[in-house]
Amino acid sequence: MSTDAAPDHPHLADRLPADAYWQLIRTLRLTLPPPATDSPDDLARRDHAAIARIAALAPANAAEPSSPRSSSPPRSSGRTA
Repeated sequence: MSTDAAPDHPHLADRLPADAYWQLIRTLRLTLPPPATDSPDDLARRDHAAIARIAALAPANAAEPSSPRSSSPPRSSGRTA
């Protein structure tokens, strides 16, 4: 079985407006360290891996919380009235 198989989800470029995708890739390429080689394939792999990690941080839908919520009550300031 090949580990280079394409993911079964649509490419991000197909889901974002062209300007947003261009800006995302530009920002990534300016901030990420260079890939292992100068190969265009390695550059694309690095970019896609970074995009996937960023996308995983977003909630899947409106019902999913965007951050873990604490179940503990709020802390008091320690002062008494």
